[in-house]
Amino acid sequence: MLPLLILVMLLSWVFWAAYQNPGLPIPRTPKLALIIGGCALAIYFGLFMNVFVGIAVLAAAILPLLYLESRAATAIKKASVRKSSLKAAYAEMSLHHGSGAINCIAISGQHAGNEIRNLPQSQLVELMSECEVNDQNSFALIECYLARIRRDPWHETRIAVGADFSKKNGGAAMSREQAIELLGLDAKFKESNVIRTYDTLTKKFRPDYDGFDFLMSNFDRAKEVLLREPNPKGHTAF
Repeated sequence: MLPLLILVMLLSWVFWAAYQNPGLPIPRTPKLALIIGGCALAIYFGLFMNVFVGIAVLAAAILPLLYLESRAATAIKKASVRKSSLKAAYAEMSLHHGSGAINCIAISGQHAGNEIRNLPQSQLVELMSECEVNDQNSFALIECYLARIRRDPWHETRIAVGADFSKKNGGAAMSREQAIELLGLDAKFKESNVIRTYDTLTKKFRPDYDGFDFLMSNFDRAKEVLLREPNPKGHTAF
C-alpha cells in the first residue's frame, strides 16, 4: 500500500508542477523524482509480486509524464509562431514571438500598404512629418521600428523631420481588445498566459534601442489592462 501511495504522491507533484507552469516543460526535480521513483517501484513490484505488475506500475508513472511533456511541447511550438500587432493611425507593427522579428507597414495616407523599410528616404521623411503633426503615437511607433532595424541614414531623417524623437504619446487609453491583440493572446486566456507572454515579449523586444521605451510602455499597459479587468461574460479562463 505504501509504494502505491508514494507513486500517487509523485504523480500529484508532477501534475501540480505542470499546473503551476502551463505551457512550459515539467521542472527537472519533480520529473526526475517521478522517473526514478517509478522505476524503483516497478522493480520492487516486479521482484516481489509479478513482472506484469511491475510493468503496469512503470507505465502508470511514465505515460502521464510523456503526455504532459507532449502537451507542453505543443504549447511551446504554438507560441513560437504566435504574432502580436500594435496599430496606430498611420502604421501597424507586427511582432513575431518566436523569432523576435519585427515588421511595420503604413496603413493610412499616400503611403498606405507599403512596408516602412522599403520607403525611399524622401517618402519616409514625408510620412514622419505627417505623423508628427497628426498622430504622435504613429510617430513613436515608426521611430521604434526604425531604431530596431537600424536603418541608415536614420540620422539624416531625424534632421530632415526636425523633430524631438524622444516625444512619445504612450498615455492613450488601451482597450481590452487592443491589449489582447498586442500580446497575441486567444480570447479565452488565463492570468498565467498574460504574465508568461508579457515576460516573453519584454525579453524578446527589450529596450536596447532608441525608441523601444514606447513599445515597452505598451506591453506594460496591455498587461495592466488584462490583469485589472475581469473576463467578459462567457470567458471562463480566470
